[in-house]
Amino acid sequence: MQELCPFPGYHGTYCPQENVAFASYKRNLQSGIPKMPSGIGASFDISTGELKLPAIQLTYQSEPSQEQIYTDPLSSHQFIVADETSIEQVNLDADIKVFKNEFELTNIWLDATQNGQWLGGEYSQSKDLNDVFNRFFTNNQYTSIAQQPKNVIRMAFKTDNLKLNRFAQRAIDALPEDYQVDVYNEFLNAWGTHISVDTFVGGMIEKQTVFKDCIFFTPQFTGGYSAEQVNEALRNELQGNPAEGFFTARRQVALDHKFGGNPEDVANWEQTISQNPALLKINRFLSWDNMTANPQ
Repeated sequence: MQELCPFPGYHGTYCPQENVAFASYKRNLQSGIPKMPSGIGASFDISTGELKLPAIQLTYQSEPSQEQIYTDPLSSHQFIVADETSIEQVNLDADIKVFKNEFELTNIWLDATQNGQWLGGEYSQSKDLNDVFNRFFTNNQYTSIAQQPKNVIRMAFKTDNLKLNRFAQRAIDALPEDYQVDVYNEFLNAWGTHISVDTFVGGMIEKQTVFKDCIFFTPQFTGGYSAEQVNEALRNELQGNPAEGFFTARRQVALDHKFGGNPEDVANWEQTISQNPALLKINRFLSWDNMTANPQ
């Protein structure tokens, strides 16, 4: 497990069944140029979003060239980039969504998988329909999720012709040719269903807000907000600016947190993200069937 962990999870440095975030953040403050956090090549369960283990072999040069070194523009920290990967700094806009019922919210996971993607933050773990209704949509309530990515890099493999690491390859080799439900279920429990091959990693500010549907303008209530005004109020609060009293009196903030870096370092949080990035989005993934059809 130590050879595979830690790696960027949805909230920062992650290892299955362990809480290693802050310890790993301090380990990254080491001398010399460390390896780039491996925010790509991890396996996950597409039915739940649960991250499993890194599955792809990554190669790092002991004496990297300048082209194999990434320098974070905010902190100037440097990292050795794996030979198999390409990375680029990207700017992502804030994403603000308002959900009027539990079906709109749970459709997020269906839409993501149909697009060959998986999302991060509050969207990272799929949720039960009844639980979502009871938490956010009773008594004529709506909910919103607002996300502002920070200091984001895109990581992608240069090719789909990938080599499994020795742990994943050993697990594949142990599978019998004849399907045995218990054995294959054990594999899926340990290694999930798919492998990320193109990701966004970095930091994120996320807020979830619950509010009454009467906040909106209707023919019966002309003093309400338009959909555009609600989005603007949510954007203001996401950016740390106050919203108007009409809005704040009719909403409750359910979540307000940061992912990646060291959130306790309020003044310099963005400068710490590169040393402890979170997995913000899986842009593309491959199934295990795809991997085993192209053995290395």
